[in-house]
Amino acid sequence: PRLELELSWTRTAEIERMRFTEIDRVIEWHADPNGTVTLQKLLGEPGPEGRLCIARLKTLEALQVVRVEQPGVWRLAAGWKKSLEELGEYQDVLDRLRPIVGDRAVGFHIVDVRIPVSAFEGRVIGKGLDDELSGRMFAAVQSPGGGSYYVRLGPDVAEKLREGDTLRVQFEVERWLKPADRIVARFAEDNGG
Repeated sequence: PRLELELSWTRTAEIERMRFTEIDRVIEWHADPNGTVTLQKLLGEPGPEGRLCIARLKTLEALQVVRVEQPGVWRLAAGWKKSLEELGEYQDVLDRLRPIVGDRAVGFHIVDVRIPVSAFEGRVIGKGLDDELSGRMFAAVQSPGGGSYYVRLGPDVAEKLREGDTLRVQFEVERWLKPADRIVARFAEDNGG
């Protein structure tokens, strides 16, 4: 159980957050299929929710995921929710890096398996937990050329790494056509599909 005042402080703190929030869910629920939200609909929300949504829309304008279409009408940008979720993930990475590297965290490049980077080597300057549920870890890596990287690692790999170790990161492009695929295709061809 939480006090009403405690809940109010939590909701007020969400107004300025740089991530997708519960207030954003209310805004999303009130949005028309064309992506507009009106002042009239928001103020029809019981309690302080409507006023919180309006205050949140000001923050979303500053983040450039919402724009004022006319007085009392806001238009949500295409993909606004995904943009806020990605911004929240980036903030989480910064929060994990700050205890290790301080304010230099903003200069780190996040290595993502969906966006391969050129192979590089670097020295591990710290490591920590990236995802509690999966147990995935991360390593903060500094390359000799001055590049700084946030590298996600499986727990088995991260466990063996120590601060000061050299780590080589590279991506291998997996071929779409595997030897087993050729066997299946030949078998299908021999048996009429």
